[in-house]
Amino acid sequence: MTRVEDVLAGWARPASRPQAPVQYRELKIIEPTLTEGSAEVVRALSESSGKRVDTPVRNSFVRSVDGQLPPLAALASRGGKGGSAVAMKLYLALIWRCSREPFVTQAPNRTWAQLLDLPDPSRRGARRVKDALATLHELGLVGLTPVRGLPTIVALLSEDGRGRAYTVPSDAYRQARSQRTRERHQYFKVPQPLWVSGHMQGLSAAGVVMLLILLEESREAGTAQWWSVDTFTRRFGVSKDVRARGTKELVARQLLTVRRMSLPPSPGTSNPFGQDLVRNTYELIGEATPT
Repeated sequence: MTRVEDVLAGWARPASRPQAPVQYRELKIIEPTLTEGSAEVVRALSESSGKRVDTPVRNSFVRSVDGQLPPLAALASRGGKGGSAVAMKLYLALIWRCSREPFVTQAPNRTWAQLLDLPDPSRRGARRVKDALATLHELGLVGLTPVRGLPTIVALLSEDGRGRAYTVPSDAYRQARSQRTRERHQYFKVPQPLWVSGHMQGLSAAGVVMLLILLEESREAGTAQWWSVDTFTRRFGVSKDVRARGTKELVARQLLTVRRMSLPPSPGTSNPFGQDLVRNTYELIGEATPT
């Protein structure tokens, strides 16, 4: 006779052994690379950012709030030859850099180009950074104050793209007086090893998008995630194509494992003689492991 406890336990675990989907089984591994110039700026940035090791990013940068397109999806929709990727990474770097009040920085564009490992950082790379800053300004993520003969002063603004002054998420969360305000300041962290290894510098826009989505959804190491297609699109505003390309890149970089799992039906919601639901589950690993 089957015990009730055994049935309940079955609802909480996979009905079959998980396997990697076919499209991810034979991907060519992408090894990260990092020039000495980029590594030097990474070290300097790490040393100048105080106690901030991993970069805190509010969920509102990634997840839709009040039905509006989140800034990450707005950046992804711009496309271009790596332009959106530069803007995404630059914004993450600015959050890493601006760890203390007044949350401003004034560095040459070539320095940011070096950090991002862009080709020809002093000229072409610097122009790409300038364009990326203009994009971030247009989306309400930074303020720009030109200074004649000196680098532009960049003021970090809140991740929701509404032009609000930036505050440290953890401080704002602790000081919030209502649940709604606390939810606005919920955040995740981008692990520093992604920069140190060179993975972040090498990621495409689609790779950055999926990395940030998975970090936002993963509350701790070892946590696997899954979504229905409709839920994913509604929550993040990202196309199926971006999701597919970004996922493949993260798997190829050995930053993500994807498994095909058969999920047993929930009690009272499905025909017990029907077929099990099958989902892809996603778990960040390696340098992308959530902290």
